[in-house]
Amino acid sequence: MVRLLLRLLVPVAALCFIFLLAGGWLLGTPQGARLILEAAGRLAGHRIQVQQVEGRLLNKLSLKALELDWGAGRVEIGHLQLDWSPLRLLGRHLELQGLRLSHVRVELEGESSSKTSLAGGIPWPELPAPLSRWSFRVEDLSIDMLQLISGGGELFGPNSLSGRFGWEQGVLRAEDLVLGAAQGRLAGSIALGMKIPSLEVQLQGAFALPGVPFDSWALDLSAVAPEAGAMPSGHYRIEAAGPGGDALAGGTVA
Repeated sequence: MVRLLLRLLVPVAALCFIFLLAGGWLLGTPQGARLILEAAGRLAGHRIQVQQVEGRLLNKLSLKALELDWGAGRVEIGHLQLDWSPLRLLGRHLELQGLRLSHVRVELEGESSSKTSLAGGIPWPELPAPLSRWSFRVEDLSIDMLQLISGGGELFGPNSLSGRFGWEQGVLRAEDLVLGAAQGRLAGSIALGMKIPSLEVQLQGAFALPGVPFDSWALDLSAVAPEAGAMPSGHYRIEAAGPGGDALAGGTVA
């Protein structure tokens, strides 16, 4: 009986040891991180390419020349630095202490098929079912040299973007948001509700627009839907100031 148990336990122990070594190599080496990233892309039907990987997936990771192609769009990132706690994923929570990206180019293709839209036909974001059971928090997000391109034309090209971001109970929040561009600077907070459509915006900025005699702006907007599937309604207030004087506007959002 003892010999039989030994014959069974020794191969099992050896197999477990091999699995531990393989797991340690995958999570604790740059080569393992590259392999996991590329495999995750293939499983999701996307293409991920990384020119250089430094660090490990267990805590701090650095990626250079990262490319992600998912069919409806493409992202190119010159340098990505990640500092996170992967063990929090066991509780369906993604915790990032720091995420820094530089030279980011996003190309989007196609049109949204969402049936819920804002006035003017702008689609309201819908909540993907898997996200309803997850939450995430990014304590320090920094993006340098960002370009957003759609249909071959550049929509957005700020010099920098930073802030704290979170997702919980169907609400996406951006706090301590700072956006810098050649035209000026914008700062504040935004909360976007997807489970129950809502939008809370508090922004202040100093920038000039062609033909507009104001260089200082403030926007306060609050709108919420009475129930899921309905469109949000509320109010907004805009203040502007410049060499030509001050201006105030406000109204309702429906």
